Amino acid sequence: MTVKRFLITGLGGLGGLWLAVACRSGQSPAMSPPDGGSGSDAGDDAGSPSCGSHAGSMPAGTGGNIDPSPSIAFTQVGLAAGIKRSNEPPSAGPFDPTNTLAYGVWLADLDGDGRLDYYAVNHSQTQHLSGLFLNTGSGGFGRNLFTVSFEDSFDSTLVDAPNLGNSNEMRFVGDLTGDGKVDLFFLGWYGLGTHCVNQGVTTHSDWSGPSFLCYGTGDGLAFADVNGDGKIDVLSMPIVDSSDFDVYATYYAQTVPHFWRLNNGDPDINHWPIVMDTDFPSLRITDPAAAAADSSFLDLNCDGIPDKIVGVPAPASRRGPYDTLVAGHQVFLGQASGTYRMLSGTGLEGATGPITRIEDINGDGCLDVGTDVTGYRDNQVWYIQNRSGSTCALTFTATPRTALPFYPGFKHYPVDIDNSGMLSQVVLIHGGFGNNDGQPPGVSIYRQLPDGSYAAIPPAQSGMNLEEFYADNLAPGDWDDDGRIDLGGSGDSGMPATDSGFGLWTSKLSTMNGWIKLTLPTVTGFFPGSATIEVFDTGFLGDAGHLVTPPRVLRTGRAWASQVYQLGIGTRSAVDVRVTFPDGRQATRSSVAPCSRLAIQPDP
Repeated sequence: MTVKRFLITGLGGLGGLWLAVACRSGQSPAMSPPDGGSGSDAGDDAGSPSCGSHAGSMPAGTGGNIDPSPSIAFTQVGLAAGIKRSNEPPSAGPFDPTNTLAYGVWLADLDGDGRLDYYAVNHSQTQHLSGLFLNTGSGGFGRNLFTVSFEDSFDSTLVDAPNLGNSNEMRFVGDLTGDGKVDLFFLGWYGLGTHCVNQGVTTHSDWSGPSFLCYGTGDGLAFADVNGDGKIDVLSMPIVDSSDFDVYATYYAQTVPHFWRLNNGDPDINHWPIVMDTDFPSLRITDPAAAAADSSFLDLNCDGIPDKIVGVPAPASRRGPYDTLVAGHQVFLGQASGTYRMLSGTGLEGATGPITRIEDINGDGCLDVGTDVTGYRDNQVWYIQNRSGSTCALTFTATPRTALPFYPGFKHYPVDIDNSGMLSQVVLIHGGFGNNDGQPPGVSIYRQLPDGSYAAIPPAQSGMNLEEFYADNLAPGDWDDDGRIDLGGSGDSGMPATDSGFGLWTSKLSTMNGWIKLTLPTVTGFFPGSATIEVFDTGFLGDAGHLVTPPRVLRTGRAWASQVYQLGIGTRSAVDVRVTFPDGRQATRSSVAPCSRLAIQPDP
């Protein structure tokens, strides 16, 4: 059983519109690196308000500079683009598809060439069943390198040897070792995890590509720098024998001990020192990604001191049809003294479903709580944190999904789907349990409009024909470098034109909106603080009232030199760009035209 807890200036008039159309033609240079899309899977904070900051106060383009009627459509090209696991180098040995179960897809630059590669996770990563496909830069992907790239990690005699056959779901894609290469972290059964370190590109007799060396460890629940040293740390829990593993206490009531592994640069995560949950208030939340990933380490009141939510175990006879229900939840507020204070009357005392999502789902700057009685397969029930003025009130109200700004479904991905500069929501909606409130199962796109509302685009209209599977997922990114954000993803094994459910939907967006793409070669490896990319209307550099798109915030472990950041700019003929680097230095570029590709480093 798998358990989830997911440069031309002065253009105007027709000239400006023509250039925007040219950006959409797909005739971009083949060697130009594509973009990682929304940033949510890439790990930055694209458009997420800081704690306590109301998203509605963040400018996200203006109606006069946005195509009001973009055509948003997608086509499945998985098999046609080369996503076929049986296409392996001869040295991989005979291909055997037995036990194939598509359990997730990720787009990331795994070989450092700036192009988005494709990683397919099978439910049990034994040889041949997962997939690692390198982007050729010419409209497709090469052979499946998974078996050969992970060859050393199938050796059970290694120190802290992994069990790739136990691993079955991606937890994190990013740089855990500070070398600027993209590493992988997987969840497994029985609370186990697998940390796979990218060794870089090597050349062999019949293949060339990245190799990975993996280490067995405990599950990774959150990934962020929590002690301010600029290294990304990992929230985990003790490893126990499978016969002693208690799935209810671990993932549903969440009462087992937790600890942070503090990154010391050793590639073997098991050598990192730990801080137990009894001492969590001594740590500080410097990265919102840590504050909303697991209920044992939250910042509910925006004071930077970790808080926590703990389930009250229910008797075995009262845990419901899925053995998941708890007898309510208790909220503990971290204190500057290093202790916790339990709150009463929070509104979560009657929340009996296990917590499966913690995030600011309504965009008001306060963390909300999502529960799911199945534990990991259905659309969440949401408890919205109340807000009093500028304060998160630490009380929660059960709120219908249909009353939220967009229908949140099972999973959602903030994506600038039309290059308007505004973050739409691409939502996976599950209908298998009948809790979809009349919404169509599959993928719905909620396009954000200039007034902050959303317009729903159902699957039948967009062509996103993902067939529901309880572990389906999406991965945004411009894999073919045409300036349109595509969607990798996995779903039911019978999806047409896919390799047993491993798919890739290419965008056929038609719009007058344009884009720019940036690389930040020095924002890589470990670094304290954050880097920020801001885009403004021309002539208004630094004026928050003229932001074209929400600022893109980059943090340690989630940025590397080859990563490309695409930012939609609407129908503007030019924009101004400002980058603030982790050391506080800035670089600016003025009158940047649509289709521009810039590598920006700190000004001297």
